[in-house]
Amino acid sequence: HELYKTAFSIVVHDRLVTTDEMQEMVNLKDALGLSDETVSKEVTELNRLRLIKRIKDGYLPKVNSSISIASNETAHLEVPARLVEKKILRSYTLNGVKHKEEGYVPVSDGKLCITSRMLIFRGGTTVNLPIEKMGNLIIALEEQMLQVTKDGRVTPYSFQLTDALLAGAILETVHKQIRGTMKFA
Repeated sequence: HELYKTAFSIVVHDRLVTTDEMQEMVNLKDALGLSDETVSKEVTELNRLRLIKRIKDGYLPKVNSSISIASNETAHLEVPARLVEKKILRSYTLNGVKHKEEGYVPVSDGKLCITSRMLIFRGGTTVNLPIEKMGNLIIALEEQMLQVTKDGRVTPYSFQLTDALLAGAILETVHKQIRGTMKFA
């Protein structure tokens, strides 16, 4: 099982899994005589990263949305999310030097939906962001956060969700299809 885990670490290091890499991992599992249960966590992650690779290659999943969308739009993702804002949590002076501690504070819990034209957040606050008007996209994996700037807006919209990498890949692919390439910071 250690050999499988080592191979797994090598395959997932770039956070993208190709069809060939997926097949190699299946072959290794079989050659080592490992059961599906033994490697279920790794297989789940391989499938997730394979989906992300397919999305980056242009495939967009279609999902049903509980959020009302235009009839000419397709929903590609709908997940629970939290809209957050960066705030000064504390400021103080130490040895004559002013310091401030910043952090993210919750604004609203709700659902984030990415469609073929819009990023929509519905909760206590509503955000309707046409993807064609998006500027930068930052995917903060440690915080599981998407930060999206809108053309002409200084402060990004920041969303915490369970899989920022997947949501970011879908948003990037939709953006490319609409507008061209998106800059990553």
